[in-house]
Amino acid sequence: MKKICIGIDVSKETLDVTVIHIESYELVEKLGYSKFDNRPSGFRSMTAWVRKVIKSRGQMDEALFCMETTGSYDLPLCHWLHKNGLNVWRESALQIHCSKGFQRGKSDKEDSEVIAQYAARHQSRYTAFVPDAEAIADLKELICYRDSLVERRKECKVRLANKKETLVNRNSKAWKCIERLSKAEIKRLDKVIGECDEEIRNLMKEDEEMEKNYQHLTSIVGIGLINGAALIAYTGNFKKITTPNKMSCYCGCFTFYEDSGTSVHRKSPYRNACCKML
Repeated sequence: MKKICIGIDVSKETLDVTVIHIESYELVEKLGYSKFDNRPSGFRSMTAWVRKVIKSRGQMDEALFCMETTGSYDLPLCHWLHKNGLNVWRESALQIHCSKGFQRGKSDKEDSEVIAQYAARHQSRYTAFVPDAEAIADLKELICYRDSLVERRKECKVRLANKKETLVNRNSKAWKCIERLSKAEIKRLDKVIGECDEEIRNLMKEDEEMEKNYQHLTSIVGIGLINGAALIAYTGNFKKITTPNKMSCYCGCFTFYEDSGTSVHRKSPYRNACCKML
């Protein structure tokens, strides 16, 4: 059990950091709080400050750095800490939120203490952060980029269709210009998305294990390039999510039930929202 827990509330620009020391389950002492920039210089300042705060209580290799998953904002910090041989725990934001109970108000400082307290009291759930393999990280980046391209194409098509429906004069110069430029933009996006698809396929071909799993996936009716690539990327090539139930829960299609007494026997109305947050 780690005696020193550091809770970090991560935002785009800053890191709010709280350090606590654990004597026992009942005796938890707050050692300090500070704020740093969310960039490499801030990471160095943070670890130097933590080392100073815990000097009389333990060493850095005895400390546990815990933070919520916040999309991409926390990843540079996680990678930096891992590279420097420190203990990193990247926990689900929903898990931490559900653990804190009722709380009035909210601030980044309080959130960092909640995260530190969570790390102290739930170390049996601790899973060390391990960076994705380079091929998996590249695959995720390509899939996210493709998603943004598809969204832009969709917006362009919807905007063009809506404009067409509300036109008063379809022979106006403005409309002809808008239609021409919109169609050119859609055509360009089609081409870029096709190139992105080709790059995703080539990336998986270069990795023998990914290619083997991709061939298994696409042998299933209804699974194509993007679904197969996404499953490989977000399961860490089936090393992070290893069971069908966990996978369906992550995707938001696992069915939960509410069962209480003799009158409540139904599917949970919050099934999809809750699943997607896990």
